[in-house]
Amino acid sequence: MHLPGLRHRSAFFTLSKERIEGTCQLAQEEIAKVQKRNQTYYNRRARERRLNIGDSVLLLLPIENNKLTLAWRGPYEVVGKVGEVDYKIRVTPDKIKTCHINVLKYHQRKEQRIENDDESGNISESVSSGDGHKIEQVAVIACAD
Repeated sequence: MHLPGLRHRSAFFTLSKERIEGTCQLAQEEIAKVQKRNQTYYNRRARERRLNIGDSVLLLLPIENNKLTLAWRGPYEVVGKVGEVDYKIRVTPDKIKTCHINVLKYHQRKEQRIENDDESGNISESVSSGDGHKIEQVAVIACAD
């Protein structure tokens, strides 16, 4: 049994299939170019960040009355690493939360010590940051009798 126009239909479908495959190939090449350009643009300012176990970090969380507004909370302690960019954070003594590096910020602990020198009446404040640098601040209190 021979259907009229069968040859024309198969030629049409073959031609259409070739055109669609060519168009798909062209689209994939353009997508690859755009992805490469976007990757180059993004990597200009992107920096790799790493945390160590025991580091003190701040966690970016929504505020209580507006879930669209975020604020840094903490400090919390890093207790483990999961993969390349996820860390386990001790939120409470009995709760550990896994967080992505993008919502964590390194927090330097500062030690503060205030001394009163009775002879001169000066108050000295010593602040040391986590990197070992010390900052000395002295205030003189003037008393009028």
